[in-house]
Amino acid sequence: MADDEIQRGIEFLVQQQAKYEARQAKDESRIAELQEYFKMLVELARGSDERLDLHASRLKSDEVRRAELEESFKMLTQLAHKHESPPGQR
Repeated sequence: MADDEIQRGIEFLVQQQAKYEARQAKDESRIAELQEYFKMLVELARGSDERLDLHASRLKSDEVRRAELEESFKMLTQLAHKHESPPGQR
């Protein structure tokens, strides 16, 4: 191998190394950016999960109250039917 061939080979390797380092630096900044986005997504998911838990709890409470109101309404209608005056006495 001639000296100029060795020199070209070395220059090629140096250029490739420089390109690799530039690409790696760019990738590192992208990875850091993606990590920040991931953290934001995790926080959003946590917030959504907490809100869903709260809504589920409220829904359960509302279902209990609805059942209680329904039972009260049934009792009221039964009482109203018992105290209705017989036909002809109105």
